[in-house]
Amino acid sequence: LMIDIDFFKQINDNYGHVVGDKVLKLVGSIFSTNLRLENIVSRFGGEEFAILLRGAPLEKARQVGERLRSLVEQQIVISKNKQLTFTISVGVATFTGKNFATPEELLLKADELLYGAKQNGRNKTMSDAA
Repeated sequence: LMIDIDFFKQINDNYGHVVGDKVLKLVGSIFSTNLRLENIVSRFGGEEFAILLRGAPLEKARQVGERLRSLVEQQIVISKNKQLTFTISVGVATFTGKNFATPEELLLKADELLYGAKQNGRNKTMSDAA
């Protein structure tokens, strides 16, 4: 899964970097506490995360991405007596053993699907019938 926090720059610009950092930590915590221990969650840079779901077929990976998207959408961060809500977009690609020659190709496909989700309105999970 490749995941990006939607409109994260606006969160930083409107609420400050301390609140942006709080959002990043909350999102990371949601991912870490709602996945199996054998899965790998990492911050990929800025407001992007990469999650490796070991042994998950495409439909299961899509379901996990959608579940995480829904959990994040339900969160509220309080800042200066205002409630801040935020969303994520998710790109889902799976390795079948023959569809990608390198791990980088898999990552690029998930990233491409992530940006497709963002271009189609954000707060979406997009997968490919790999």
